[in-house]
Amino acid sequence: MSSFKSAAVAGKQNGDHKRPISPRHRRRRAESSQRDSSPGQRVLRDAVEGDQVGLEGLKAARFQLLKVFGRIERFGDQIDEAFGGEMFLQDIAPDAPANRRRVKAFLEEHIQVTKLLGYAIELWLLTCGMKPEDDWVPLLIEDMRLRAQRGDDGHKSNGVTD
Repeated sequence: MSSFKSAAVAGKQNGDHKRPISPRHRRRRAESSQRDSSPGQRVLRDAVEGDQVGLEGLKAARFQLLKVFGRIERFGDQIDEAFGGEMFLQDIAPDAPANRRRVKAFLEEHIQVTKLLGYAIELWLLTCGMKPEDDWVPLLIEDMRLRAQRGDDGHKSNGVTD
């Protein structure tokens, strides 16, 4: 008998069973989690409780994704801060072993942050109803055509003319 099984059997023999959660305790826990939740979590909870499906349900996740984008940005900033904003040590040659290790570590950390950003962007696209494997070229062409019709170059003008 494995140690996991024997521990489980021993627990049952000692009368060590989990007590069911009382309705009062469950209600207190739910009220506490509702008080402590962020606005984004409340929107998600409302979407789940309202049985929102499809794009309407996915829109609720955008609030949480905005927080994720902010965290990813802070990760990148913290990496830069940890390396003093410099990929290389200034006092030694760029090809010195210490600099090679430092550059490798710096780039590996930023690669991880970039991967996180890629995942977050993919999730954002899903909440907008787009899949990465979709052909976006027709959408981009149509968007450019509409902008050309409006005379919109994609930049806000500041009212200054040449």
